Amino acid sequence: MEDAWLLARRADRAGADLRTYLAEFGFTPYNPILGPLPPQAPGDGGDFRPPGLLAVVADPGEPVPLELCRALLADHDLADAPLLLAVEPEHLDQELDTGADELVVWPFSSSELWLRVVRGLSVVSGIEDGETMRSGAIELNLRTYRATVDGKPVELTNIEVRLLRFLMAHPDRAVTRERLLVRVWERPEYADPRTVDVHVSRLRTKLGREQGARIATVRGVGYVFVEQRAPAPALPKQVGNTELRLGNASVTARKHRPDTFGHSTGASSAKERWMEMVSLSRRELIKRGSALGLAAAVPAAFAARARGARLDNTVKIGFIALTDAASVIMAYENQFFQQRGINVQLIKMASWPATRDALINGDIDAAHGLFSMPFSVVTGIGGTGSNKIKVAMMLNQNGQGITLKESWLAAGYDNLKKAKSVMNGGQGQTYAMTFPGGTHDTWLRYWLKACGIDLSVPQIIPIPPPQMVANMKVGNMDGYCVGEPWNGVAAQQGIGFTELATQDLWEFHPEKALLVNADFASSRKADLMKVMGGVLEASKWLDWPQNRAHTADVIGRPQYVNASDDIIQDRLNGVYNLGGNLGTKVFKGDQMRFCRGGKVNFPRYSHAVWFMAQYVRFGYLKSEPNYHAIAKDIILQDLYKQVAHAEGFAVPADDMTPWQMKLDGITFDPRKPHKEALRK
Repeated sequence: MEDAWLLARRADRAGADLRTYLAEFGFTPYNPILGPLPPQAPGDGGDFRPPGLLAVVADPGEPVPLELCRALLADHDLADAPLLLAVEPEHLDQELDTGADELVVWPFSSSELWLRVVRGLSVVSGIEDGETMRSGAIELNLRTYRATVDGKPVELTNIEVRLLRFLMAHPDRAVTRERLLVRVWERPEYADPRTVDVHVSRLRTKLGREQGARIATVRGVGYVFVEQRAPAPALPKQVGNTELRLGNASVTARKHRPDTFGHSTGASSAKERWMEMVSLSRRELIKRGSALGLAAAVPAAFAARARGARLDNTVKIGFIALTDAASVIMAYENQFFQQRGINVQLIKMASWPATRDALINGDIDAAHGLFSMPFSVVTGIGGTGSNKIKVAMMLNQNGQGITLKESWLAAGYDNLKKAKSVMNGGQGQTYAMTFPGGTHDTWLRYWLKACGIDLSVPQIIPIPPPQMVANMKVGNMDGYCVGEPWNGVAAQQGIGFTELATQDLWEFHPEKALLVNADFASSRKADLMKVMGGVLEASKWLDWPQNRAHTADVIGRPQYVNASDDIIQDRLNGVYNLGGNLGTKVFKGDQMRFCRGGKVNFPRYSHAVWFMAQYVRFGYLKSEPNYHAIAKDIILQDLYKQVAHAEGFAVPADDMTPWQMKLDGITFDPRKPHKEALRK
């Protein structure tokens, strides 16, 4: 996870959409002007941690901060960070030749911002439009992740491809091991500088003696990729270069930056260039963004629409890096989809809002998603009221958690009185969840109210699941609610402790669901039923204890959850290292479950009613919604029954019956949601 420096003088601009979007993209936002300050600034001494992105905000009624932008561009410590300038419509009549790599105009969407960030990264890294990078005898295809040397294929791992790609994009520049960890490894906290040395050694061997020697060691620094240049005419004019001295070597810190339209930075009419960028339609932006050859960086949901055609029976399924995506992942890995004659493409999503947008727009057909997301969206809490997201079936029960920071260990485990005394009313505190009105948001708010906390007192913010631990590590939050393995990771790293596993809030509660695009569900019903059948088979397979070790190994891989398989396996088995001095808690049968003979997978109207009652209780909704009509519109219960019957799974007969919450002993009757909605 990389830092983003968000330079804004006004808190409303620094803390609104831009900050939220950057966090969704996996950045940790810092504001050197208003705070919080970055961990280490240039020139402060010690190990400087360069940002992955610079975002400068031009405030309403103020001129564009030209000098600030130019100063940032001239700083060699910031050479690898793209500069994004966010302006108001009024600024388009002003001088905009700041040298910034991308420009975005308020208001803007998450998807537009993401594509502009990706385009900025491509400009800084020196990757040109197209699919292939070439340097001497080495050729690297960025779409297929295949490399050749002198035309002969070289088998590289994903990490080795990313490592080679970064080095080729930064020729003749010394790069530290720490910088490589940040740029190449998806979760650098699980690696150390020695990991870089091992992978560089393997990469050199695979490239062969002559080409491998081009990755040279720079003593006391790291590595440099030596470019092989053929004789050429004059080099293009350099703009804004700064030299960085490393011993006797002189290395260019910031290259000449052509923008993505082929103009030089400072060429003829800067205003015309900016106006061309601003006037791009969303469709054209997607086309140009996907053409950058950044298949590993751009969410496939956006790139896929631009690429167009696909096989008729291909189904695109999104997932988030969480343990409870296991049934979708293992159905794919065990070829349960293929056995049913369906071609599935798994797409790793950046965040729940990205998943929501991709489902509504039809960029993906289905997704591992929060059960309550469609109800949050349709009621206007986490969306604009669309009913395009449907629930086809459930994927799992239990297995989420509430993690508190290590200094609050006195709260213990599942002790409301102790937790209340430690939290002191929630004043000045920040808690994180993953999506407004989502399951994690609901578990967190339900627990806070049970602790006697007024929900208007603490700040509750959305953070993508894989970024929870890193944000707590730097002090951005006091507690969070998320799925595994990120509670287990915090405990293992000594950053936080598990205060509550959600099965002790509501035993066998609904959690993730197979969410589907409404048009896909209606127009490709047969394909959806095959997908559901494959997931059901995987769910049954996952509940067998002997399959958990293999599952942990598979889903822990970088392309999926990218976490320690030991932590994943322990919590799958119900063995919880709570962290701190709290010891181990063992769940037997009520840990994360995927099938339970079909009891897990049946989507219940009553569960939807409960979530919507909580929305009223939490103050999200001012009046009660039409609970049962919404539930029946969103949940494809008849379709599930049809698939379950075909696959030989029993359908429970317990929908719309009361149950008791484990945390506070409250009984909920789905036929009388009004009572729960009014409960304090």
